[in-house]
Amino acid sequence: MSTELLSNPKTSSVYQAATADLTFPLPDTSALEPKSLRQRLYSPVDRLAYDRIAGVYQSAPVVELGREGRLVIFSDLHVGHRGWRDDFLPNSKLFMEVCAQHYLDSGYQLALNGDVEELQNFPLSAITSKWGDLYELFRAFQNETNLYKIVGNHDLSLLQDHGKNLPIDVEHIEGLRVRAGGGEIFLLHGHQASHYQTFAGQQLGLFMKYLLSPLGFRNYSKSYESNSIYRLEKRCYDFARRHGVMTMIGHTHRPLFEALSKVDSLRYRIEALCREHSQCSDAGRLEDLTREIARCNAELRRIRQKGHRSSVRGSLYDRETGVPCLFNSGSVISKNYITSLEIRDGKISLAYWYDDKNGEAPFMCEEEGWNTVRTSSGYRRVIIRQENLDYLFTRIRFLA
Repeated sequence: MSTELLSNPKTSSVYQAATADLTFPLPDTSALEPKSLRQRLYSPVDRLAYDRIAGVYQSAPVVELGREGRLVIFSDLHVGHRGWRDDFLPNSKLFMEVCAQHYLDSGYQLALNGDVEELQNFPLSAITSKWGDLYELFRAFQNETNLYKIVGNHDLSLLQDHGKNLPIDVEHIEGLRVRAGGGEIFLLHGHQASHYQTFAGQQLGLFMKYLLSPLGFRNYSKSYESNSIYRLEKRCYDFARRHGVMTMIGHTHRPLFEALSKVDSLRYRIEALCREHSQCSDAGRLEDLTREIARCNAELRRIRQKGHRSSVRGSLYDRETGVPCLFNSGSVISKNYITSLEIRDGKISLAYWYDDKNGEAPFMCEEEGWNTVRTSSGYRRVIIRQENLDYLFTRIRFLA
């Protein structure tokens, strides 16, 4: 960190809050916390998960991004053998063109937050021999800006053999700490919060490789395994909140911004629209607000009727004051679109890229035409959410 940042008392205090000592056992806060929260935080399985996450944090390398730096985070590519069972193949052109024509040309550093290679289904040699163009793209980031490669549960073996058989010479790490502006951002894949994924990952990989994968099972369904995904997100959120550190994960394939899911965001948006409606006197604006409230309500009903329990269950916040400390970049293998987290000019954004010819614009995005980007093939980016990093660091500092 620069001398200027360390000499700034406000910046220094934010940094100290974000890098507080992560030593266990946890302090006794029973007088301050509801019994249900206290029991959840001190369950043996949760404690093991927190210990694992703390270990990743303490061993993670630290990089300085600064206030003017640019970083894009993708996770869960699940690159395979370029055949019909390769989950990455349908969106591969979209991903590579977006990275080459927008992020690389605009000076973004690239962080791959786990599950890049699908080693639970395919041998590494089958992947690297078919995706030379992808690794050339990674090499371009490595040479021109920077490349950070974090391992997930599907490519964990690369950590053990140091990726020696990859076409690129890049360090494989479990986590990354990025100092951006007045605070710190902690990246990890997120499977460390799952007891099952940690201790049965190898057996699960064999089960996937030799039984499920030949039968055509894919990775799309992961985001809808409601109970396990919610528990994992909740553990990551509790850890980030208790230690005052902004945390970014992948693994679940479910985008999160400020720990808010799509349903959470819809509810907050409806509340804000209703408040604005009650105070508005302009007839034209009132008509727009009425239509937007009806549109949001219809989308909320559609999600509930669709029956995805992971989308409609309770917020990660419960009854506590919301702390915007957990983010998820989503995945690259969703149907006809990919999502990423962008850090640029002191702001963080959740970006949604899709093909105008095959995909649809996301329901919730900024105003039409605002901050949109198109590539040469017509792929389009819209910003779903955006916020100032200093504002988020301040909220984390005072509320975590």
